[in-house]
Amino acid sequence: MANDAEGHTWLVIAADRASNSGDSYIDFEFLQNPLYLTSTNKFYSAGPHGGRTTNDVLLSLAFTGGGNIAE
Repeated sequence: MANDAEGHTWLVIAADRASNSGDSYIDFEFLQNPLYLTSTNKFYSAGPHGGRTTNDVLLSLAFTGGGNIAE
């Protein structure tokens, strides 16, 4: 994650699956409030609605039957 000279924030992300057989899902969450890792290795979000904030973005990719094209 970085900011460019014009103040735009850029985020580069990648994902992989442990296996390409069966069904699998990859989720990317773009949260407006901070996300923390606790001392017990659990995540805690400061979002006011059960960890979420109105207009947070969740991108979910589903790969059915080991497929290589997301639904």
